[in-house]
Amino acid sequence: KDFKEALRNYSGALAEFDSLVASYRQEAPVRETVLALVANEFGKEASLRLARGDVDENLDFALMDLSDKVEGKVSKEVQAVIHSGVLPEAPLSIAECIDRHFTYKKSGDDDKDRLVKNIGERAKTYLTEALGRQAVYETPVETLTRKDSNRYRDLLLSKMKPNSVKRLIGHTATAVNFCIKEDDLNMRNPFQ
Repeated sequence: KDFKEALRNYSGALAEFDSLVASYRQEAPVRETVLALVANEFGKEASLRLARGDVDENLDFALMDLSDKVEGKVSKEVQAVIHSGVLPEAPLSIAECIDRHFTYKKSGDDDKDRLVKNIGERAKTYLTEALGRQAVYETPVETLTRKDSNRYRDLLLSKMKPNSVKRLIGHTATAVNFCIKEDDLNMRNPFQ
């Protein structure tokens, strides 16, 4: 009957549901579950701060209290992550590579920055069309294959001229190379 009480119960129910789904999938979406619980309990801002690793003393104590509150309702792993205030790292996706490359290339000149950003956004749009949203935004970049890059190339060739295709694939390859070098990944760039 009380809205606040319903919201407090919602976070526990959500955690329980995520735990149930994860057990059937044989995987535990620990990071997503923790962020959802924190967002439901303390708001979106607290969830974003946790995701960035910006945990101050107040949030740290709040997370410890939340850990005690969800004990028995979520997996021990989720509870431990909430208690520690340190999330497991998210896998590096192709979209993240493109975004990080843009951040690195930003010059402060709006016209130059707009061009690089637009090319990156177009690349993400076409990659999503060719490979699917999950492959672009959630799948680790290390799992992408030459077959994926060929599917991307074929889609681009069906929509634009070869020079434009070369520009978009070149931008994508450069972004992936940047992340391979910066994160010291042991992989071959499928877009090269």
